[in-house]
Amino acid sequence: MKYKGEEAYICFGRHENEALRIDIVSQYFERLETCTIATEAHNSYQDQKGLSEAKNRKYRVRHLLNLIVGINLKNPEAIVFLQEQGIIEVDMAYCDKDLGVGYYYLTEDAIDQKADIVDEDGLYDAFYSKQVRQYFKYKDDIESTENRRSAENKIRATGFPIHFLQEGKKEQVVKKLLYFRKQVKIY
Repeated sequence: MKYKGEEAYICFGRHENEALRIDIVSQYFERLETCTIATEAHNSYQDQKGLSEAKNRKYRVRHLLNLIVGINLKNPEAIVFLQEQGIIEVDMAYCDKDLGVGYYYLTEDAIDQKADIVDEDGLYDAFYSKQVRQYFKYKDDIESTENRRSAENKIRATGFPIHFLQEGKKEQVVKKLLYFRKQVKIY
């Protein structure tokens, strides 16, 4: 898929405050853009005027479960791109005009993938980051060839393009591998 004329992927992650983050990354797994803002926690959600208590509760719960994302309304390209790829609903859930942020529900497909990619990925991230670091630790040590190959094979088993590992620098490769693992599949 193309974004701003460049081959791109959509990746899920987390902002520092645990809110769902949606990034668009290049074919080289380098971040092009972060689409979402770090939405406030559900307990900071301000009831929207003119809405029923039930509707406000629904928004609060969606924020709690990270099933709603905030996107800067000055970034219509990202909004349209995410809608076209089936990540967010076409209709905006609600808008905070003071902040210039539109809040959108995730689609059912996106919710399923969010559960797989974000909710259960902490241990996997640590494991694969460790494998990359071990690979670089043993990369130039002839006596540790077996250890390097073991780490390389574990990384290769993910489907990660191995040339990124062999040609990159350690921290760059860690970031690329994590983006690779957090790709959203577009159906």
